[in-house]
Amino acid sequence: MSLGTTIICDGLVWPESPRWRAGQLWITEAFADDSGVRAFSSDGMQTLSIPVSGGPAGIDFLSDGTAVLAAAFDSKILMQRPGESEFTTFLDLDGIATYPNELIVGPADRIFVSDSGFRVGVEAYVSGRIIVVETDGSARVISDGLPFPNGLAISPDGRNLTVGETFAGRLSRYQLGPDGEPSDHRVLVAFDDLGVVEDLEKTFARKSAPDGICLDAAGNVWVANPLEAKVVCISPDGKPIGEVVLSQGGIACMLGGEDGRTLYVCTGNPYSMTESGGRIEKAEVDVPSAGYPRSDIVV
Repeated sequence: MSLGTTIICDGLVWPESPRWRAGQLWITEAFADDSGVRAFSSDGMQTLSIPVSGGPAGIDFLSDGTAVLAAAFDSKILMQRPGESEFTTFLDLDGIATYPNELIVGPADRIFVSDSGFRVGVEAYVSGRIIVVETDGSARVISDGLPFPNGLAISPDGRNLTVGETFAGRLSRYQLGPDGEPSDHRVLVAFDDLGVVEDLEKTFARKSAPDGICLDAAGNVWVANPLEAKVVCISPDGKPIGEVVLSQGGIACMLGGEDGRTLYVCTGNPYSMTESGGRIEKAEVDVPSAGYPRSDIVV
């Protein structure tokens, strides 16, 4: 299976963390001069723009509609509760995280955050971690020593956490306990045999550096990769079974739309993350969304 996309929005600055909620696609722009959170209709018309400083990166929603946001540059978790117009600080992650990047809300409103550990192209490589934040304001590291943990996805039953490890060119998977504690870390698929590559130039020369991911109802993982103009579909046993061809590198992806079968992809050029060449592209696929990050759809 190989599909193409329709470009529905252009001129964005490294759009990230697409989420489908309330009939809209939400994204963030951390590197834009007017950084913030945006929302778009299914055909790419902007419906909402909320200015946010501090590097707005991963975003998701609690069950009551509260928007939860990782501020990567400020190392904070922000929230915007229903009825509020702005994001405010919920938790300062100083001493726990250095560069909180992707964020998803899992079962029981437990918040999972990938702390990549450093800012690409600005700081030297250090390993990252995964952090759990509870709605009571507590936070804890649940896995450490990871090579730029990035995209996150949790199975519908809450028992498995999939992680895109960007600087290792692979997807890894954990089993999750009822308290959100991970175990049995294993590689689901390695896209090359280079292992962990700490040098940025060598990383950009490899085949794949997985970024944002999402799950479908068959247990497949859609994987965005900034180094290649395609999104790949990986089966539950780690085999590539399909792809969507993009106009440029894939940053992150999300299944949404009315029936959960529209694959939205944020795309951009990893060599010009601060320029306005980012896009939102979409394609129709056969299997709808499932798991976390969750789309509020009925299928």
